[in-house]
Amino acid sequence: MRVLVPLDGSRLGDAIVAHVRRLATREGEPVEVTLLTTIEAWESEQQQATRRQELLAHHQELLDLLRAEGVPALSQVMVATDPAQQIVESALTHKADLIAMSSHGRSGLQRWRRGSVAERVLRAATVPVYVANPRGVVQVRDEVRWNRILVPLDGSTRAEKVLPLAGSFAGACGAELVLLHVDRPGQGGVHPVPEVAQRHAQEHAEKTLEHCRHPLTQAGLTVRVVGRYGPDPAHEVLEAAREVQADLLALASHGRTGLARWRFGSVAERLIQTAECPLLVVRAAD
Repeated sequence: MRVLVPLDGSRLGDAIVAHVRRLATREGEPVEVTLLTTIEAWESEQQQATRRQELLAHHQELLDLLRAEGVPALSQVMVATDPAQQIVESALTHKADLIAMSSHGRSGLQRWRRGSVAERVLRAATVPVYVANPRGVVQVRDEVRWNRILVPLDGSTRAEKVLPLAGSFAGACGAELVLLHVDRPGQGGVHPVPEVAQRHAQEHAEKTLEHCRHPLTQAGLTVRVVGRYGPDPAHEVLEAAREVQADLLALASHGRTGLARWRFGSVAERLIQTAECPLLVVRAAD
């Protein structure tokens, strides 16, 4: 697996390296890492040269950490007018299988805004994106664990595109997969009385997601199905993540055209802002 790791030189941005180290040490295919930082194109040549040397020195510390654990790692610093576009293009150039990045960097703990680099990469990337926000921030030498992976599914085939990669993560780490389905008011077949609908949500989830659960269990994975009821899917996903103590959220986003029955792109954006664990987002075909 080739992993592209965009960094901005900040400690919050560097936090993603701990997650990449976990990727590299899991069982399964070997991991190759490329660290990427962009320099603002509007800076003078002297400023760019100074900045490049600073960034390369900063990268070297991280390269040494990765290489000490036997992880092949390279460093790249590029001048770019649009960092998000450069990240997406570099993923293609390097034939990356995954982009792993923090959703915050120099801006610190400010609210994740529309137009941010992480959001634009999430929308435009053609490969899966692993995103960690400051709520789950760690130090680069910390140990990251994925014991439980929550997979929200809305009943569409597009949403299920995340299952092969989520299953791969779970199998390599010995994690439990928790498949989540949310019933919403007004949805066909959902009882109109909220108290009754809540009781029926689990049964409905098990029936709706059986075709997903069965092949995963047949592959030797530990799988649980959870049903919830509520008008706001993102809220229910967050509540479920807290209840099951999820270490990772894995879901499919449907790109610019938005988003199946749950509007999964907007759900993904909200989850990145507020989830207490990282997201693994797979771009499903439009």
